[in-house]
Amino acid sequence: MTNPARMACAALVLFAAAACHSSGGGTGTAATPAATDTANAEVAKAQITQNWQAFFASDTTAKTAIGLLQDGAQLTKAVNTMIRIDRQAGLSRTAIVNTITFTGPATAAVYWDQDNGATKLLDNVKGKAVVQGDQWVVSKKTFCEVVTAANDQVPPTGCHGLVPAPESPSPSPTESS
Repeated sequence: MTNPARMACAALVLFAAAACHSSGGGTGTAATPAATDTANAEVAKAQITQNWQAFFASDTTAKTAIGLLQDGAQLTKAVNTMIRIDRQAGLSRTAIVNTITFTGPATAAVYWDQDNGATKLLDNVKGKAVVQGDQWVVSKKTFCEVVTAANDQVPPTGCHGLVPAPESPSPSPTESS
C-alpha cells in the first residue's frame, strides 16, 4: 500500500473510532490495531493517544473513564477517588502524550505529561497502555500509581498490591544502658 493510501486508511479508521467514541455507541474500534506493522502501529498510537487524553482529562465522566481503564469496572471506587481529588483541588487536568513505544503486540510504554492549565503536574512520566477487549486502554498499574501519588501516597480501593505500600516510619533507636 502506498504512503498516501496508508494515511487515508488510517484516517478512515480514526474517524470511525472517533465517531464511536463521541456518539456513545462504544469506546473503541471494531478491531484493535495491534502494533505488528507500521500502518497498524500508527493507528494504535492514535487510539492510545486519544484514549489516554480522554481518560486523564478532568471533564471525562466516571463511566467513560472506567471504559478506558484496564479492569475499570473493578476500579470504580478508585476512579471516583480520582474525580473527587480533582474537584477538591479545583483541577482542570489535561494529558499530553509525548511518545509511545510498543513493548509487545498488546502493550506499549507511554511517556506523557499532565497539566493543570499552565501548571505542569507530571513531566514525561512513563505509563503503560494495554489492549483490553477491542481497544487500547490505560493500564490499571499506571492509573493506580497516579491516583496514589495524588492521594498522599495512600492507594485507593482496588489499587492495593499494584503500587508499593507506603514506608512505615523506622522505629526510634532504643538507648542501651
